[in-house]
Amino acid sequence: IMMAREYCQARLEALFSSDFNEDGGLLSNMNFHLFSMEISREYAEVAREIVNLSGFEELVSVHLISFDGYETNLVDVISSAVQSREREGGNEVETTSNPVIDFLFIDHDKDSYKADLCRLETSGTIRKGTKVVADNVLFAQIDDYIGYVRKRQEGGVVKTDTIPCRVEYCDGGVEMEVEEDGIEEQFGDGVEITDYLIDP
Repeated sequence: IMMAREYCQARLEALFSSDFNEDGGLLSNMNFHLFSMEISREYAEVAREIVNLSGFEELVSVHLISFDGYETNLVDVISSAVQSREREGGNEVETTSNPVIDFLFIDHDKDSYKADLCRLETSGTIRKGTKVVADNVLFAQIDDYIGYVRKRQEGGVVKTDTIPCRVEYCDGGVEMEVEEDGIEEQFGDGVEITDYLIDP
């Protein structure tokens, strides 16, 4: 268990390396919390165990969401999670009438990317200054999401770019054909990086 804990802590310290002092302790001015949403109870339990092993429970929490066949309760779970953190007085997350997401990484059900982004916009949790990174938008052909954020860009709400990359976990030794746009034909993928310039 100690080896697992040290490994997990090393991996998370690499993510937060600029915020660690020479003794490996968290700097006192760190003021953030990473809320991870999971729809599988089993996966959520595994994720929580990894976070606990790393010793980063005060910075990272895993929350279970549900799906009713039409939509998830993502917005309600996020709001409840942030409010719980504020009541507990752990990391002092800034109190607002609606929790505001500074950075959102989307990598879940590909059919729900656009719908969940729209719900978060409507709820007010996405505001001016929010950065959204959506994974696998090219490989999974999430055209409705790309079309939506590009339409938002035309309206001056966001600035958005598709950054070409490779699909994770593919064999790096396989030779690929590169198309004119620089995206590999077989394992080509992309992330959509969207910055909100004004409140949506």
